[in-house]
Amino acid sequence: MGRKKQLLWGILLGGWLWLLFIQWLTPTIWGADGYFHIRLAEMMKHQGLLKTLPQAQLSYFNDRFSDKDWLYHLLLIPFTLGRSIFVGAKWAAWFGDGWLYSSLIIVSSFYTPWQFWPVSGALFFASDHFLRTISEPRPMILALGLGLWLVYWLI
Repeated sequence: MGRKKQLLWGILLGGWLWLLFIQWLTPTIWGADGYFHIRLAEMMKHQGLLKTLPQAQLSYFNDRFSDKDWLYHLLLIPFTLGRSIFVGAKWAAWFGDGWLYSSLIIVSSFYTPWQFWPVSGALFFASDHFLRTISEPRPMILALGLGLWLVYWLI
């Protein structure tokens, strides 16, 4: 294995372990959106695709509900199968956002000139905003990673 590949795997492994450590610093789910997403995934597990949201009686969603993140909620369903959806949400945030999707973004950043890719990859794990955002079970990281690949393929 070449030196560049060793460095890549070292950065990814260190970053993944760091994200796992950060995820379990608090016993609750990071952010309010994470609770919403994991709860909707749990509801979809029992009811299928949601066409209404009766819990939002006093909001605009009462009779005009549309789940724009339905694919993300489907991907979250396996994480609702355990005893606690809170633990499932933490594992979903680490595995999905923290491990899989962040790797997609980091590997995408390695298409910069080779002199800069170790630094650009490591910077993702150093930003406090990125670490906080990636610790929440939200579909944003998947969208960013896929967006980077789409731009690369278009170019």
